[in-house]
Amino acid sequence: MVCISSRSPNAERMLRKAARLADRLNAFWYVVYIKTPREELSRIDAATQRQLANTLTLAQHLGGTAMPFSGRDVASTIAAFAREYGITHVVVGRSQRPWYRRLFGQSVLDRLLQLLPDVDVLVCSQ
Repeated sequence: MVCISSRSPNAERMLRKAARLADRLNAFWYVVYIKTPREELSRIDAATQRQLANTLTLAQHLGGTAMPFSGRDVASTIAAFAREYGITHVVVGRSQRPWYRRLFGQSVLDRLLQLLPDVDVLVCSQ
C-alpha cells in the first residue's frame, strides 16, 4: 500500500517503488489518498486537483488500485484500511511539514508506526 497526499512532490517515485515491491511479493497493491476537510475540492486549487487525478491514474496504469477516502485523521484512516485489507507493507513519503510544526504533535508517520506495529513502513526520500 502506498499513501499519497494531494501535494506529494514525489508521488510518481513512490508509486513506482510500490509497484516494484508488490511485483516482487506477487501481491496486489493499493494507493490510498485521504481527503481531509482542509482538502475539500472548494479549498484546493485546480492544479493540485489535476496533479492528484494524474497520480491516481498513473497508479492504475502501474497495476495499483486507487482508494480515495475522506477522513479527519489521516493516520487512523490509513491504519483502519491496512488492518481491513491485511496490508503488510506501507510506503510513505517524508513529511513536508516545517520542523517547528512537528514539535507540537506527532507526524502521520509517527502515528502510523504506533497504530501498525506489525506492518513494515518504508519511507521514501525526496
